[in-house]
Amino acid sequence: MALTPVYSSTGKKASEDKLLRERYLIASELVFLLKQFAEGCARVVADAGHTDPQIERLPTEGYPILTLGEVTGDWRALNAKIMYCVREIPVMQTEARRTIAGVSEHDHPIYATSYFRERHYQYDRPGMKALILAMRLRRSVGLPESR
Repeated sequence: MALTPVYSSTGKKASEDKLLRERYLIASELVFLLKQFAEGCARVVADAGHTDPQIERLPTEGYPILTLGEVTGDWRALNAKIMYCVREIPVMQTEARRTIAGVSEHDHPIYATSYFRERHYQYDRPGMKALILAMRLRRSVGLPESR
């Protein structure tokens, strides 16, 4: 006669509670990081640079950096698609910088029209993605909506 394992509903409930707490922790950390990053992207998108026509047109805003190493929660608690999308943002940052650098090599330094247009475009995308992901994360764990 084979014995079948008996699973306690209490143990399963404790495991589910732990997963929910972990998901809540990582989501709350990521929401704030993503929102800060999106704010930095918005500043880059709005940056028109120096306006003095006698000098080289330079940006007044630096590039935001999304540092995911600060997140202490267990990434496995997240939905796989959301986790993938969050992890994709640093790759987008690298691609954006490379593209902007390529455009700046061929642009007139005083006007830098193409350079600024490319900066705006390249940082609008990851900024919007970060905002959408923050919204999805908040909803997925029941965090309050932002203003």
